[in-house]
Parts: sequence; structure tokens; C-alpha cells
Amino acid sequence: MEWPKSDEKARLITAKKPRTRTESVMLTSSKSRHPALLLATLLFVSFCSAVCYSLIAPFFPKLAVTKGGSQALASWVFGSYELVAFLVCPIFGRHISKIGPRFVFVSGIAVTGVACGLFGLLSIVQSYESFVALAFAIRIVEAVGAGAYLTASYYIAASEFPDHVATVQGFISTASGIGISTGPAVGGALFTAGGYYLPFVVMGVVLVLAAGLSYCVYRPVEIPDKKTFHGSYIDLLMTPSILCAGLSVMCGAVSIGFFEPSLELHIDHLVGSPFQVGLVFLASAGTFALSSPIWGWAGDHMQMPKILMTIGAVIVGVSYILMGPAPFLHWKLQLWMVIVALLIQGIGLGGLLVPPLKDAINAAIKKGYPNNLETRGLLSGLFASLFSLGAFLGPVVGGSLIDVISFDWTAVIIAGLNFFVAGLLMFYLVAQKRIESALTVIDFS
Repeated sequence: MEWPKSDEKARLITAKKPRTRTESVMLTSSKSRHPALLLATLLFVSFCSAVCYSLIAPFFPKLAVTKGGSQALASWVFGSYELVAFLVCPIFGRHISKIGPRFVFVSGIAVTGVACGLFGLLSIVQSYESFVALAFAIRIVEAVGAGAYLTASYYIAASEFPDHVATVQGFISTASGIGISTGPAVGGALFTAGGYYLPFVVMGVVLVLAAGLSYCVYRPVEIPDKKTFHGSYIDLLMTPSILCAGLSVMCGAVSIGFFEPSLELHIDHLVGSPFQVGLVFLASAGTFALSSPIWGWAGDHMQMPKILMTIGAVIVGVSYILMGPAPFLHWKLQLWMVIVALLIQGIGLGGLLVPPLKDAINAAIKKGYPNNLETRGLLSGLFASLFSLGAFLGPVVGGSLIDVISFDWTAVIIAGLNFFVAGLLMFYLVAQKRIESALTVIDFS
């Protein structure tokens, strides 16, 4: 097999010293017998889970208000999901090779599906206190399942397709984008047909069935429990290149998390039915789905991941200036302007979210981490956790700011965050050699 250029250093090191039995099993266990079928299953699961995730955005904020809640309550329910996922993803990433990636992946999908179905029953809860308690409890359980399958998805992409990590991430993002884009529209149709509960129950059942499919298809070779190194998340984040890649993922997640629970109320007077709201949400997810494979190909074949992330951050920043629109532009809010902003945003999000994992793997290997599944497990947990942290801060901080300074000024702040990350990435590119020369390379042998 031809090793990618980014792994050349690891190949030379490995060739100079004989592999131990543990190292040999770890490296050979990363190849599936049916990679095409595994990829198709992974894409199907990503699509179904994205549909389930996207159902809450168009419908829950209004339900919370009818039960006596507020925009802030809806934002905290959104945010609790991501906060819990942020906490559990590093645990799954650290121990996924011990627990078993198959168990983590399949059980995470099943738990998420069951919780999604239960979330649809909140409409029959009458007491405000019971409604709030159950909303948080179900979302927390769902978040544990989501943290499991999200970490496992990163892990599968990195371990089963090591030469095409960014490309596979691009296809996964496409499947997720299609799920997010069609979810509100399909959910709106089901909502019209059967009320609030029907979209959640139907998609919960579908996701449980997807878990069964994953159990049949994904059969990784058993990985030994013995550790071959003692890396840590803190040590990874102390690597400037990995930190920049992580900030890119986190910024993209903040950008997504902010508009999902708040955009509906921002454009409520411009649209009519829930189905139309779902069609508006389709814009960003649609361009994200279409552009992600291109970002993935560029991440695997072009040696400029930081430039790709910078371009993505600038595009997303511009989209939020238009989405408000920014008060200093003195433009009147119009539906077509919001749709254009969402179309632009989807393209930029691909640049922020797709290239970072491959870039981080290369940076970890360059620093001295072994090119094995333990390293990829750590990075999978780290990036899944950073994405969840950003997705928590987006709706919670964004929702709180909207209550104080309005949507349009909060959108300007989110735009500023993206421009700041773009500037930080450019600074790293300019000062990269000087920064790297000041670092001490850790030897894990």
C-alpha cells in the first residue's frame, strides 16, 4: 500500500524498528473487509442522526413558549445536549479501543433514537415544571448517545480510511448536511400530518433500525487493551497546529449552534407555516452538504489545510453580517437576504469543519505520537468534544445575548468570532516555523 505523504515520517520510523505484537494488531485492525459497505452505512447513520438532531430547531422553541417558557429556556435545552456531549466525548475517545468501537457506535445510535422518540412526547406534558425537567432529562440521555456515536464516527473515519480521512469526513458532512437540510422540511410535513410528536417518534424508530444495521455491517478486528503510549488531551492542545484546528471546529460549531434555535423567531414574521421554516433552514445545510466533499478532497490532496480553514471562517463571518443584517449597514431585514446568507454560510462551514481532523492527525504524528489507533482515538474524542463545546456555547451564549442586545447585534459578534479565528490561523501560517522551532518534541517510544 502506498503511504500518504503526510504519514511518510511515521512510515520511516516504523520501518526502522520491528513492530511489537500489540502495534502490529493495532495497525492491521484499521482495515475493513468491506470498506464501501461500511462507508455507505456510516453515511446512512449520519443522515438519520442529523435528521433527528434537526427536528428540534423548527418546533421546540414555540412549544416551550406555549408551555410558559422563553427563548432562553429553549436555548438552554439546546445547549444542555452539547454540554453533556462535550463532557462525555473525551471519555469515549480515551477508552474507545478498550470498550470497543462497535459497541460505542451502535449503542450510541440506539440510545439517541430512543431519546428522540421520547422527546416527541413532551407535547402531552401539562405541568411546566414537569415539562422542563423531562426536556432536560431526555436531552441529556440523548446527548450521551450522541457523544458516543459522534466520537466513534471520527474514530471510524480515521482508523478505517487512514489515507482519505478528510475525504471521508467530507462525505460524512454531506450526509449530515442532507439530513439537517431535509429534516426540518420532512419534520414540518409530519408535524402538519400528526402534530408535534410524530416527527420525533418516526425518526427515533428509524434511528434504532439504523443501529441494528450498523451492528451487522461494522465488524472491526478486536483491538488489544494494552496501551502503547501515554498521550493526553492537554498535551495535544499544547500543540499550536492542533489547537488552531480545534478552534476551527469549535468556531464552526458555535456558528451552527447560534442560528439553529434563534433563526425561527428572527424570521417568524417573514414566513408562514412550519414547513416554510424548514425550507429556509434547508439553505445552509444544502450548500454545506454540496461543498463538503470538495473541502474534503482539498484537505487530502492540497497541502494547505490552514488556508482552507481561514477561507471558511471568512465566508461564515460575511454570512452573519448579512443574516442580521448588521445594524451599521442600515438594511431592512428581508427573507431573500437571510436565504443568501444561509447559502453562503453553508459553504464556509465546510472549510471550518472538514479539513481540521486530517490536519490534526498529521500534526500529532509530526510531534511524535505513534501513527496508530490510540492516537486517532484521542483525536476523535478531542474533536468531537470541541465541536460539542462550540455547539453548546452557540445557542446558550447567543440566546442570552439576543435577549439583551437583539439578534442582529449578536450576529455581528458571531461574525467577529469567525474573523478572529481567521486572523489567528493566518498568524500561525506566517509564524509557523518560528513557533515550531520553539517547541520541544515529545518522544513516546
